[in-house]
Order: sequence, then structure tokens, then C-alpha cells
Amino acid sequence: MLYDIIRKLEEVEGYQFGRKLKRRSLDMKEALFYTVEDKGKVQCRLCNNHCHIKPGKRGICRVRENRDGKLYSLVY
Repeated sequence: MLYDIIRKLEEVEGYQFGRKLKRRSLDMKEALFYTVEDKGKVQCRLCNNHCHIKPGKRGICRVRENRDGKLYSLVY
């Protein structure tokens, strides 16, 4: 039960085991122009670079990030 409360705080409030973190996960919006590839990779299709982005990494533009197989825009 306590673990569930801590996980919910991490998701909603941007905390991790009592430490306040950057609220990046709340500021991101899922990107529209991408395709899912194997092993959690995605391909961004917004510009002509068509970046293949591994989980936890960003594309050439540095404003699109792969989070667990979903592409998020960091500047929305």
C-alpha cells in the first residue's frame, strides 16, 4: 500500500521517494508523427531526418524523446 502511494506521488507530483524532481513528465505531450519499431524504438516522422530513437534518448532536434516506446514532445 505504501509503495502504491509513493508511485502515485512520483507520477502526479514529480516526487521520487521524498525528493522533489523536475516535473518533466507533466510537461510532455505525446508526439503525433512517429511509428513504433522493434525493441521499444520509435521513428520520428516530423522532419526529413526521420530519426530512429532508442528508449530514453532524443532525436537530432533534441525536442522529441522516446519514453518506453512512445515519442513525446518536450516543447509543447
